[in-house]
Amino acid sequence: MPTTLGLAEAAVPVIVEGAEALVKSLVADLQQYIIGSVIEAAAKPLFAKVEAALGRLLLVPATMRLLGNANWWAPAPLRRFYARYGIREDDGPGLEAGPGLEDATTPAPEPARP
Repeated sequence: MPTTLGLAEAAVPVIVEGAEALVKSLVADLQQYIIGSVIEAAAKPLFAKVEAALGRLLLVPATMRLLGNANWWAPAPLRRFYARYGIREDDGPGLEAGPGLEDATTPAPEPARP
């Protein structure tokens, strides 16, 4: 990366001059394309952060909810390690199922039948 950074920095004035020449041209399509490209390049870091936040806040929890217990798997070597040393996963003290969430160790009650 450090070896190509100087080349990228040296290319910036050339790209800016080229974009400026195209924007000053009389061809409206070129003007719109260049202006749109500049706006996209300027906004890309912001959009990347928004996309990452949406993924972390919405998509990951929704996927985990849909997959249920399939989320919590361990590869065979890790399961053997856990079994050998008596390591197990549990909720720990003080954690309770929230509203609408059933305890994973307690089976759901059977629905009443008429």
